[in-house]
Amino acid sequence: MPASGKGSKNLRSSGDPMVSDTYANVRIEVITTEPEMSERIANEIGEKFFENFSGIIYRDQVEVMRAHWL
Repeated sequence: MPASGKGSKNLRSSGDPMVSDTYANVRIEVITTEPEMSERIANEIGEKFFENFSGIIYRDQVEVMRAHWL
């Protein structure tokens, strides 16, 4: 899933994206029924990536609606 943004100074670091040849930004979405799993995922992503990359983690309750449920 493509994402967008430029960072706090409207600049990117030099060079090509290191995570993907297609997108300079990466967006990950996870839905889980377990709050503890959500916390573990958020903590691990934050610890692993946020020291060297900018990022935002949103954690909230969601309702999933599929077309056949409407």
